[in-house]
Amino acid sequence: MEPVNNYYAFLSVKLFAITFYSIMYFILGFFTSLGLNYLMPSLRTSSNNSPDETEEVSLFRIIIEIIINFALIGMSFFFIRKIVKNYIPFPLEGFAGFQKDRLKELQGGIIIASIYMSFQTKLLAKLNYFRQKLRI
Repeated sequence: MEPVNNYYAFLSVKLFAITFYSIMYFILGFFTSLGLNYLMPSLRTSSNNSPDETEEVSLFRIIIEIIINFALIGMSFFFIRKIVKNYIPFPLEGFAGFQKDRLKELQGGIIIASIYMSFQTKLLAKLNYFRQKLRI
């Protein structure tokens, strides 16, 4: 009966590790996404600080801002993954033979991407504006 118990212990630790690192990716992704959204300019700039009077920015500027935004998102993905993988230890490392480095879910790209696309409101507005200009 020992191998069966060891399998369930290993599976339990693995499920806990997936949950643990998903939460870490959510926390880091949430705060970096909010910070990046804060740093990026809005779609429309007000000429007299009045919300009624807005001036549209050029399509070329929107494209450049979208490219810069995606470049910064890619860089933040890279650093978030490095931080989680290298600097956040797993509390149950070695328990029931579990090794954090063998966990495929440690990449976390899907979680980070969903967080970023939920909280990057300025980027989403620019993408919608760009789509409307192209009439797609």
